[in-house]
Amino acid sequence: YKDNLSSDQFSMSTDFNKEENLSNVKAALDHKKQVRRQYLGQDVSEALFAHEERYDDFSYQRLTINSNTLLSDSEKDHAMAQAENLLPPKMAQDMRYKREEQKITKRINELRVEEGNAEEIYQLRANFYGDNIAQRMSYLESSSPNWEARVADFYQQQLNIMNQTELSDEEKSRAIKEIKQAAFSSKEQIKLAVQEIRGSIASRE
Repeated sequence: YKDNLSSDQFSMSTDFNKEENLSNVKAALDHKKQVRRQYLGQDVSEALFAHEERYDDFSYQRLTINSNTLLSDSEKDHAMAQAENLLPPKMAQDMRYKREEQKITKRINELRVEEGNAEEIYQLRANFYGDNIAQRMSYLESSSPNWEARVADFYQQQLNIMNQTELSDEEKSRAIKEIKQAAFSSKEQIKLAVQEIRGSIASRE
């Protein structure tokens, strides 16, 4: 069975907007099913791989839907909801959650383009995640003039330490840790770390 499986590989960079690539994916999935039934039989194949094959079928449907330029976003969303019915109940529930989360994230990113939408962003999160998580997310993203000044002061102190050639790397690391602990509470250090990560990601986009 293993010797006769296809070795087709598809990477994240594969352009699935091309019909040829989608056809290759479908052919590879069909071949895998055929080989399983040829060497293992129908009953064993169903017992071992039914769950995986349903996910593979769903993944192919998702690629097909997302690559269809004739469909609007709402039509794609409706088609995805139908494709999720191919999945086992628990997996289908997880996929619906992720799909709804992606929609909310997209809407929040749209609202961030303009100022004055903080309340709407908060409400979207509260409706989906609950008030406690929405409050934590709002806190981690908040940036008052006072906060920005404190962060800027910390970065300047950090730069000064890094420029001290007489200090070893270990001494620099320890000194930076000390000024961070002096400048920020434990909760604020988490906020600083989150904003640093998001700033790093945004700079690469």
